[in-house]
Amino acid sequence: MDDVFENSGVSVKQSNFVSVVAWIFIVLSGFATIISLMQNVMVNTVFPPQALQTPTGKDTENMPMFAAFMFANLRLVVFGFFVVCASTFVCSVALLKRKNWARIAFICLLGFGIVWNLGGLAIQYFVLDSFPKPGMPSDAMAGMEIMFRVMMIVTTIIAVAISGLFVWIIVKLNSESVRREFLHSA
Repeated sequence: MDDVFENSGVSVKQSNFVSVVAWIFIVLSGFATIISLMQNVMVNTVFPPQALQTPTGKDTENMPMFAAFMFANLRLVVFGFFVVCASTFVCSVALLKRKNWARIAFICLLGFGIVWNLGGLAIQYFVLDSFPKPGMPSDAMAGMEIMFRVMMIVTTIIAVAISGLFVWIIVKLNSESVRREFLHSA
């Protein structure tokens, strides 16, 4: 049910859309923040610093540049993921409270999510194609190729669907009625 609130004598209807989006992202980003916090604790306590250095020698000959970067900067990557999850959680709570800064920050986070998904697809295609082919019998190798192609198709569909959903949410959050709702609640 849409709520109506008055601010400065102006009656503005609160949309269910914003409330539903906010609650969905509160739940999802809340769980992601907790999981990411646990990952940070694990990476920083279980693994000694020398174990997370860039591999050298024969290990790096066939390793794609992106994989070597991720391995060498694992602590930073895991911490960055925590920051994004926690920021999304904070923005989601403030979005529920109809704070305009949260609407703008949430739109930026969704834009980052779109870039992340589509960039991840490009990296996926680059990384999977750059790995050396193991010395397997040709029939087993053909099965592996099919499996990799199916995985790439499925992840492409998911990434495009999520990106499309994020674009739709961005468009709705930029609509005149939603913007008015946020501007009058400040």
